[in-house]
Amino acid sequence: MENKEQIFKKSSTTYYYSSLFFPKDILDKIATIYAYVRVADNFVDDYPQDINGYKQFINLTNKAFRGDEIDKEYKYYTIITEFVTVAKRFNFKKKWINAFHHSMISDISKDNKKIIYQTKAEIDKYIFGSAEVIGLFIVKVLNLPPASHHSAMKQGHAMQKINFIRDIAEDCQLNRQYITEEQLEKFEVKNICQQPHNNHELACFRKLVRAEIDDYNEIQAEAEKGYRFIPYRYRIPIATAASLYKWTAEVIYNNPMIIFEKKIKPTKQRVVLTFIKQAIKWI
Repeated sequence: MENKEQIFKKSSTTYYYSSLFFPKDILDKIATIYAYVRVADNFVDDYPQDINGYKQFINLTNKAFRGDEIDKEYKYYTIITEFVTVAKRFNFKKKWINAFHHSMISDISKDNKKIIYQTKAEIDKYIFGSAEVIGLFIVKVLNLPPASHHSAMKQGHAMQKINFIRDIAEDCQLNRQYITEEQLEKFEVKNICQQPHNNHELACFRKLVRAEIDDYNEIQAEAEKGYRFIPYRYRIPIATAASLYKWTAEVIYNNPMIIFEKKIKPTKQRVVLTFIKQAIKWI
């Protein structure tokens, strides 16, 4: 059975290596959060989806929150109990946790039908649960003031936007579409899962992807307004992760078709160099 550090490391190159720059006690709590959300996500990302396993995971989480005993032999006993301990200690709102699980549940395909988000309102609701609440969890762990919450949510939102763009091809294989239908119609993209076949389709696809990245840039700029609330020691790993997402966005903006060729991930060397640059920038 993988421990939380191993799960965290496998879940995201950017988040994991950037988070290593947090103080050890904070890193432990960050790993606890990411291990929990990654395990939950894996239930619905596996093929076939382990719906019963996810229901059990939620039920046992609820039991742990109530203070009831759960089976210590359960595969994810430690992942759940450590998360619940952190959540209680730092007063995570139950509605945040419920929103997270609601977003994960919405990734469960009914009768193997494709999951499609039609409007901005629909996808924003999904992003709140899947990403913005994670920012709120971390804000609580870092003991930042309530004034920072808006920016923390925006940071989660911005990163999720890039995940959607970067993972278009991968999500298509999972029968999901996070770029909304109204965006596809606006830019005359008939099928986001199908590579463009002619110049017109290619031009439309490029415009769509670049418009999504332009939107990301605006959200990211809003997120950075809240960096002033973050102590220097914590700000650097957060700014490092954000900067790496900016790099990913730039790579895709310059060549939108790259998302069909490979998954864009920073190397360890890029993470370290980015950390050094951010450490100097925010002195």
